[in-house]
Amino acid sequence: MKALVLALVVVAACKADTPGSEPADARIDSDAPDAATPDGWTPLIARSWTLLPGATNTYRCTRIKVTNDLWVSGFRAAAPQGTHHEVLTISTGNTATGDYDCSAGSLDTQMLYAAGVGTDDLVFPPGVAIHIPAGTYINLNLHLFNATDNPLANSSGVLVKVVQPTDV
Repeated sequence: MKALVLALVVVAACKADTPGSEPADARIDSDAPDAATPDGWTPLIARSWTLLPGATNTYRCTRIKVTNDLWVSGFRAAAPQGTHHEVLTISTGNTATGDYDCSAGSLDTQMLYAAGVGTDDLVFPPGVAIHIPAGTYINLNLHLFNATDNPLANSSGVLVKVVQPTDV
């Protein structure tokens, strides 16, 4: 149940582009760090997916544009059953945003974070954070599989701990 609630929080925070809509953006309020969940994690990016029984080597991606500077002091994978691993990359080039089907090689030029089955939170020491400037594009690449006899549908993504720049 906890995973379902977490997945719903992640999905609610992100959206894909649709024709005639605004681009999918990271809408984290950097003036209110750690305000999204009771334990201080803010949804950054996520992608919903559906897998048929026995589906393997399925890749799904989504890309957002960060709208305001972020200082990230930790990463947490939102990886329900069906998620094998996820890779988060960034770029500064003007690229399309939203959900898309992809491959293992659908990555941007710079690695930001990666997690696999059972990965613990990655939390930096106090005073340490990664600066993600406004205008940066973040790409989430999901490797999914379904080893069950039933269809799976969920959402996978990444949550972050956001701090004020004065705390870094």
